[in-house]
Amino acid sequence: MNNKFLTYSISVSILLVSISISFYLFKVLPDVNKQKLNLEIQQNIEAIKTKCTELGKEQYAQELKISNNKTSFGTPVYFYNEKLSQCLYENVFIAENYTSNYVVDLYTNKPILESDYSNSKLQYGLTKDEFNKKAYELMN
Repeated sequence: MNNKFLTYSISVSILLVSISISFYLFKVLPDVNKQKLNLEIQQNIEAIKTKCTELGKEQYAQELKISNNKTSFGTPVYFYNEKLSQCLYENVFIAENYTSNYVVDLYTNKPILESDYSNSKLQYGLTKDEFNKKAYELMN
């Protein structure tokens, strides 16, 4: 009888240890790893956003170098769009009778949106309303 009880106790103990190890390996450990991965991803995104801001400031500095008393640039907006993985830069160039609103991907230096007006008439790209709507969607 004592031997049966000991065998039963050992079997139950092994089963409990096995369940505990399985729970740890398949539930607890993946959750901890997922939390670590999420933290790393968030830290990487913050670093990317910081780099995007630096690129935006560099772009604006380049634009200011080419402006003169007859041309000017607006106040830029730069934003890292996580969904598109793009560093976006929005600004406006103003010259006599000419205005150009634009959004550029600073990673590729390719325009994403453009709206050019001369003498208050649309010359190229989107209307002001269309541009503002699409730029808002990209930058938020």
